[in-house]
Amino acid sequence: MTVAQDPATSLRPGVRLQEYVVNNAADWSLRLAQPLLAAAILIGLWELGVHITGVSKVILPAPSVVAITSFEFFSLMIQQAGPTFWAAIWGILASAVLGIVLGTLVSYSKAVMDTIYPTIVFFQLIPKVALAPVFVLWFGKEIEATILFSVFIAFFPVLVATIAGLNATNPTYERMGHS
Repeated sequence: MTVAQDPATSLRPGVRLQEYVVNNAADWSLRLAQPLLAAAILIGLWELGVHITGVSKVILPAPSVVAITSFEFFSLMIQQAGPTFWAAIWGILASAVLGIVLGTLVSYSKAVMDTIYPTIVFFQLIPKVALAPVFVLWFGKEIEATILFSVFIAFFPVLVATIAGLNATNPTYERMGHS
């Protein structure tokens, strides 16, 4: 019996359920296999490239060294995952609050836009990797420094998205909101 004759299974007309399952399994496995194969080839090339060039482990460790070291320090990484997670959450929340408040001010006040926005854009242009050591020197290695650095990273995208969203709002919707 074909699927079209069986109303309990509403597949394409003329396709048997077994064919449907087999074809979808093949599609699914191909969609999974391609990126896994690409990743395996990339990691293999990385490993081979490190061994052929003799690059220092400090500059570019081989994937095997990364895996072994990760296994050796797994308990430490798990121990540190919690505080890092909460620092990131607090940083994102603070960025959201600061970005939305300042974005609203910048969007509705030309004076605030002219005063603050160029400075914020200037700080956004500085590479974050270059500022990480400065944050460590200024604020230490405590959790507060991690929170401040995550605020520094996440603040600008929230600010820009808030300004863009508020400036793109239809004036009719603003009038409806005021009423």
